[in-house]
Amino acid sequence: MNDLMPAKTILAIDDNPKILFLLEKLIRLYFPEAKYMKAESGLQGMQLAIEHTPNVILLDILMPQPDGFEICEKIKADEITQDIPVIFLSGVENNQENRLKAIEAGADAFLAKPVNNLELMLQLKSMLKINDANIKKRNEKQYLAEQVNKQSKKLKDELVRRKETEQQLKRQEKELRELNATKDKFFSIIGHDLKGPFNGILGLSQMIHELCKKEQYESLPSMTSLLKKAATQSYDLLSNLLEWSRTQSGRKRIDLQALNLCSAISDTVNLVSLSAHHKNIKITSNCDVQIQVHADPDVLNTIIRNLLNNAVKYSHPGGEIVISALQFENEVVVSVKDEGVGINEELQKKLFKVGESVITPGTNKEKGTGWGLILCKEFIELHGGKIRFESELNKGT
Repeated sequence: MNDLMPAKTILAIDDNPKILFLLEKLIRLYFPEAKYMKAESGLQGMQLAIEHTPNVILLDILMPQPDGFEICEKIKADEITQDIPVIFLSGVENNQENRLKAIEAGADAFLAKPVNNLELMLQLKSMLKINDANIKKRNEKQYLAEQVNKQSKKLKDELVRRKETEQQLKRQEKELRELNATKDKFFSIIGHDLKGPFNGILGLSQMIHELCKKEQYESLPSMTSLLKKAATQSYDLLSNLLEWSRTQSGRKRIDLQALNLCSAISDTVNLVSLSAHHKNIKITSNCDVQIQVHADPDVLNTIIRNLLNNAVKYSHPGGEIVISALQFENEVVVSVKDEGVGINEELQKKLFKVGESVITPGTNKEKGTGWGLILCKEFIELHGGKIRFESELNKGT
């Protein structure tokens, strides 16, 4: 029998040392390579079963509490030991009743004392095979569970990857739409808004040339004034366009410096005052001289200049523009307020959006491209700030 079930563990639980000794001799005889363990109480046996998970348990019925039935129920209820076959050994009378209770408790076999050696050997052999089958089944179940978990994780990862890919595609689609809108805007500006001023410059240049040839100089002052106006408009447009393109390509870097905001506002007001003077518009500055900000001086100048130019463009002659700066706990709010034509609801929805046509003439028919506000938004956000507006038609912005 040496080759039947090598390297197995058999646990015997009985409160009778003589029975345990006898069982040990029989097991060593029939299963010499098996490891024999013994316990003289149910609690000790339960502890050994949990710690060592034997392949078979031989269990006496009549023991001090807990008895064999209770121990068997505990063994079959525990996740660690539930697959271990249990053979009941009973020396009490009315074995039929005990057999039924043993089955009810979860026993796998039942032997009456005194134990028949051959019957014990065959039952142990059978139970060891059952234990092998249980272990195999448990391992297969565990393997299947691991495979299911692995496949579930793989599927979940694939779903996450697909979702990320889908989101990335949506982002790329949005970026492409924005790039197309930017491209269309560029072509619109280059093909229309720049073409107009340059045609004016070329026409005026030709007229001035002809007047000079004919020595008709009396019209030159008005002609050169128009020429300067067209050149200035073209220059401002090109400057804004080039600055904006830098922000889009990532080449625009802001150089944050500690600045006195009121000084920056004052310098820009002086630059814009000439165009305001031509329309008899008053620019009032309300600013606390103590306000300090961290900003790029050139970019800050561009933002304020664009906002003031817009206010001048859409203000009625003789009107007033107020630029204010207020210090709060952790931010500074700069506002530019005019009493001009205002912005209708349809155009309000399109402001700050590349690709949307927001081009309206000024109160003196000044031309614009709508590019200045887009540039302001980009530059303000580069500083971590926000821009918003309030406007009512014919009441100002």
